[in-house]
Amino acid sequence: MHSAAVKRLSNSTSFLDFLGKHAFIILEDSPSLEDPVPEEKFHFVSLLLNLVNAFLYMVNTYIVVPTADSYSISLGAAATV
Repeated sequence: MHSAAVKRLSNSTSFLDFLGKHAFIILEDSPSLEDPVPEEKFHFVSLLLNLVNAFLYMVNTYIVVPTADSYSISLGAAATV
């Protein structure tokens, strides 16, 4: 029984070793993973719009949604509205 477990483990290890060696097939023409990524310049307006969008999303999630049911009840509608 002990030798069968050792055989299964060694077969599994051999397969994982084979898979690790042959899974990443990199062609000679392709850039290597160590090449530095070129720096990109971003427009200030794009960054500002992204920041405003994230702020409005957080306001909606943490302020508007939790208080929406009490606000609709105060207006005379059902809380599910």
